[in-house]
Amino acid sequence: VHSSASLRTDIMSWRAHLYDVCPDLQSFLDDFDIAEEDTNIKLCLPSDFNANDRLKYKLERHSACELDMRRGEAFDIIRSLRTTVRILTQYNYKAHKERGVKLATTRMSRAFREAKMLKEFWMSEYRLVYGLMVNLGLSTSDETFRPLLEEDLHRPRFVEPTEFCAQELGWIWTVSTSSTNTNGTSFLEWEKEGNDDLCHALINLISSI
Repeated sequence: VHSSASLRTDIMSWRAHLYDVCPDLQSFLDDFDIAEEDTNIKLCLPSDFNANDRLKYKLERHSACELDMRRGEAFDIIRSLRTTVRILTQYNYKAHKERGVKLATTRMSRAFREAKMLKEFWMSEYRLVYGLMVNLGLSTSDETFRPLLEEDLHRPRFVEPTEFCAQELGWIWTVSTSSTNTNGTSFLEWEKEGNDDLCHALINLISSI
């Protein structure tokens, strides 16, 4: 109850701030009631409005700021998604290497399921943020941020140059956080981020428990 009340207090403070920085939004805020259910609370960000309403309330500049923020958020999600997929790849590799042996221990199996759930979570988060970015004006033909499909997560089991992969490398591995598309880059370059060492360490730690 305390956390819910605290959240509503924060929302009221945020609305008061909007009232000052977005004077054209004041008429909307005067008639806007906070939903009883916390999950339904809207922050009245530009992405909460359609394009016509953003023009009506003169939120164009704020829309550009939010879009930049969402781009950064999307990059963070992609990084987390990459790491999670790498961890799943290591689990699959271990299972393949120990063919005929039950997936290590019960804890290993549970960790594998949790990693799969985490992958679904990050995919869902990316799709949500992508939808917000499109609403804010991101082109649906943007070469950096794209709709996310399961096949977009594909990476080869073993480190090898992209051109030798039987299946096309998923775009999440070739998108750069410098906002430039780097298609054709050797997959080995992306492995230099060092996250695979972390994956191996996690697998070894779980296996030793």
